[in-house]
Amino acid sequence: MFMTEIFSDEDTAKLFQLVHMFQRSALLHMGLLPDQEGNMMFNLGEAKAAIDLLRMIQGKTKGNLSDHEERMLKGIVSELQLQFLKAPSRRREMES
Repeated sequence: MFMTEIFSDEDTAKLFQLVHMFQRSALLHMGLLPDQEGNMMFNLGEAKAAIDLLRMIQGKTKGNLSDHEERMLKGIVSELQLQFLKAPSRRREMES
């Protein structure tokens, strides 16, 4: 399925490609996705930066997205924030 079939227009599809890019970066840096070599990494500063950028996008697009798009973005940001809180204990578990 193409992104434009999910979203109302090409610009919205591109916006969510950007959102997905930051989401993947955050997940990667919280040890939730392996890197290209299959290694798990933890760089919570990078994860926080990606989440902060998504929160900025959320604020700047407020009122300009459909209800569905707004809920999707809110869900992505909320889930990343939750995983960010769990990341330090997940890192300790992986290291032990």
